[in-house]
Amino acid sequence: MTIGRWILNEDIEVASVWLSDDYLKVKELTELYKLWNSKLEGTEIGQEQFVGLLKYFSKEFSRTQIKTHHDYKVSCIYADYAILGNNLKGVLFPSVKSDYRGF
Repeated sequence: MTIGRWILNEDIEVASVWLSDDYLKVKELTELYKLWNSKLEGTEIGQEQFVGLLKYFSKEFSRTQIKTHHDYKVSCIYADYAILGNNLKGVLFPSVKSDYRGF
């Protein structure tokens, strides 16, 4: 797994994790949530279930209190499933260190 900041030369498909209460304090992410929410209507999985699941994983990615590497287990499971199980190239989430203002 690679962790870092990248500038891409071409588009890639990634999973995005950005639906924690901390993230939604940032205006740009609130707008993204509204857009995403409108696209979710009529999908197979219930909107409430999907939002609940994404909020759970987003909360794990937005944790500020990390004591050991074990605190990353849920985030790693999500990343492995997203990348390996869905053939994606990565996971996009707001940076905790930059107060959720950068990805």
